[in-house]
Amino acid sequence: KKAAKAQISIVTMNEKGDMLQSGSGFFIDKNGTALADYQLFKQASKAKVVSGEGKEYEVEAIVGVSSLYDLVKFRVKTDKETPALTISDRIGVKHEHVYVLPYPTKENKNVCKRHVARHSEIQREIRLLHLRSPLDEKYLNSPVMDEEGEVLGMIQRKANASATTSYAVSVAYGNTLAPTACLRPTTT
Repeated sequence: KKAAKAQISIVTMNEKGDMLQSGSGFFIDKNGTALADYQLFKQASKAKVVSGEGKEYEVEAIVGVSSLYDLVKFRVKTDKETPALTISDRIGVKHEHVYVLPYPTKENKNVCKRHVARHSEIQREIRLLHLRSPLDEKYLNSPVMDEEGEVLGMIQRKANASATTSYAVSVAYGNTLAPTACLRPTTT
């Protein structure tokens, strides 16, 4: 129940205010910082969020992006603390039981228990957690939690329709995302 309060529903809109996409994500700190998939925010001019507690927020800023790992870190406008998941500094070990928490709806409240098949470290901070069996699209952006209730990763899109595993990108990596500077050539 505590983790469900940190999960959010997201709606992105174009400049005219027309809805582009909807999806989910979750808060990773009490200051209103959250993670979701980058595709959700592509071409969006603004976005709104509804928390698991039913509170509505406007997205204030994109804090970091990884198009390669399909992650966006953003912050909502808030004057109060938001419920947040505790980020684990580990990725999980082979055969460990983990729990995938889909965004809670009336039809979808079931926590999905999976086993870790393996994990891979692409770079020191970029780690992927491979789960033994595929997950439905409804689990996209869901947090992957360990036995202690800490979040290890976020479920990613399937690489292809016939995938036999699911994977999650490390939330610890998502937390490191920050704005990058774009240098423009100067003319003299």
